Amino acid sequence: MTIKSILTSLMVLGTTLIPIPTHSANLSPTEAFKGQIYKVPEPCNKYVDEIEKYAWPTSTVIKIMWLESRCNPNAVNLKDSHGKCKGSHGLLQLACIHKGGNKYDYKENIRLAFEVYTRAGNSFSPWSTYKKVKML
Repeated sequence: MTIKSILTSLMVLGTTLIPIPTHSANLSPTEAFKGQIYKVPEPCNKYVDEIEKYAWPTSTVIKIMWLESRCNPNAVNLKDSHGKCKGSHGLLQLACIHKGGNKYDYKENIRLAFEVYTRAGNSFSPWSTYKKVKML
């Protein structure tokens, strides 16, 4: 059985497949994804059901979530500057300019991220990591 046939079988079964790093501690998030077999990273598994409640590509959301926060709902980046406020928060690193909800609650973070996605015309362009995801 080839790798391609295994991956095809998994896709037919509906398994969400995204690249997972084998030695992520030593690699940047983008490098960690290159050339790896596709699988949902372990820390992200518990969020798949919530992500799938919304009409957007689950695997892309998980890739962005992994690159943005390593699937850590408490992640914060205070170096991000957004005009009058600083910081990005939670799983999908929502900018401080996006109002409403608790950005550290994973359900709220995913819901708010979907609102950002839809306001952007069903696009992930508000996330700078999306450019990296498209290359994967």
